[in-house]
Amino acid sequence: MRTQDTTLVIVDMQPSFAASALVLPDVMDEVKLALKNDWAIIILEYSNQGHTYPCILELAKQSRRHKVMTKFTDGGEREIRIACQKLDFPTGRFRVCGVNTHACVSQTVSGIAKTYTHCVVLVVQNACAHTLRQNNWRKFFRFKSFRVVPAV
Repeated sequence: MRTQDTTLVIVDMQPSFAASALVLPDVMDEVKLALKNDWAIIILEYSNQGHTYPCILELAKQSRRHKVMTKFTDGGEREIRIACQKLDFPTGRFRVCGVNTHACVSQTVSGIAKTYTHCVVLVVQNACAHTLRQNNWRKFFRFKSFRVVPAV
């Protein structure tokens, strides 16, 4: 699969989530990777939690294919589906990062895998954090269509 077929999903990288500070540099690296490879970028923001870090937003604006979406539940699959349909973003391969790993990231990844049964979802291990504690990847809900990967 070509790298152009990827959509980067950034989950809840808002300063109000304490764990977001732990992975901010790694998430920025993911945005840079997306820009380098001309990937689509979807930034999910949890409603009433403020905006995504300005440095992420400013960098993502350099992409010709980016969208910020507000979500009202832990999982952001509905917002991802809407963005992909409206903007013709690719749905064959997703790369996901953000917080909180065992809540919003997990729910979002599960929703993507259920919505797009043909897709592959890569969860970027170094760019995910969970409420200032270590991620327990063994407990991370897994589908055969997604896997945890180290940052590139």
